[in-house]
Amino acid sequence: PKLQPWAEKVFPALAHLDGTARPNGVRAADDGWMHSLLLAVRSAMSAQGLSAAVGVLINTSLNLKDMPIAADIKDVLGLFCIPESSDLDFLVIENYLFERSVALVQNLCAQLEL
Repeated sequence: PKLQPWAEKVFPALAHLDGTARPNGVRAADDGWMHSLLLAVRSAMSAQGLSAAVGVLINTSLNLKDMPIAADIKDVLGLFCIPESSDLDFLVIENYLFERSVALVQNLCAQLEL
C-alpha cells in the first residue's frame, strides 16, 4: 500500500521508490518475542525523550549509501562508527538490543580499531 505522507516523512526508510511499503503488525499473541522487542525499542525512545507512539522495526539489508552490505558482525557493529550512520539508533543482533550512545560508539570503534 501507498504510505501516508506523514509516515513517509517520519519513516523515510520504510518507503520503496514508488512510495509504497510492506508493513506488518505484530501482536503479543502472534509473536511474543517480536512484540517485546518493539516495546523495548519504544521504551528506549521514550527514555531519550523521543515521541514513541508507534514502535517501528525495519528489517532490511544493512548497508549505507555507496557501501557494501554488512557481511559479518564486525561490519554490523562498525556501522555505529561511521558518521553517516548517525540516524541508526538501535541494532538487534540475535537476542541483543544495542542502543546507540557516545560511550558505546567510542568503545566499539576502539575495540574494532576503526
